[in-house]
Formats: sequence, C-alpha cells, structure tokens
Amino acid sequence: MGRRLIRLKPGFDDALARAGYAVRAFARFAEIPHQTLFALIHPEYQSKTRSLGGMQKKTAWRLAQAYARATGLTEEQAYTAILDEEELPGALSPALSRVAGSPPPRA
Repeated sequence: MGRRLIRLKPGFDDALARAGYAVRAFARFAEIPHQTLFALIHPEYQSKTRSLGGMQKKTAWRLAQAYARATGLTEEQAYTAILDEEELPGALSPALSRVAGSPPPRA
C-alpha cells in the first residue's frame, strides 16, 4: 500500500472567506499555527522538499473539524469539501520520500 498525500483543495482561502474567516482567524479557530495554514495554502512558497503541500492526518482532521463548525457541515462533508487525498507512487525520489515520511533509500 502506498502513502497518501493530503492537501487542501484549490480555492480553500476563498471558501474561508465565504465562511467569514480570514486565514489567520481560521488558524486560531482551528488551533493550528497560522504559518502552517499559510504553508498549506501556498506550497509554492515552501522549500523544495515541502512544496507538495501535504499534511498529516491529524492536521487534516483538525482543519475539517473547524471548517465543519464554521459552516454547519458534518466533519466528513467538511473533509471532502476542503481536502484532496492522492496516492503517492511506490517508488519515490529521496526528496519525496522524506516529505511523505518514508525513510531515505539505502545505498
């Protein structure tokens, strides 16, 4: 079984605005650092090894739970509304392996 990459869907910042939240205010509401949320919204500004924009399952559910409280959706509906999961290929480059949490390949 391969690793899964969890990312915010495009337009998440617009979805926050429709719910009445700025990014920093939503980060406080979700109890995550605003730097983390900014990095997830804008992975293109991150270092090469973090530029995939992925997050841990715990962070994903924290965001979904907060979005559910803000919008009146169920937690599961909020999760699918704001997050995408994709299967990472089995053979990852060393940089992607570190991002995905796998140990680097042995020489």
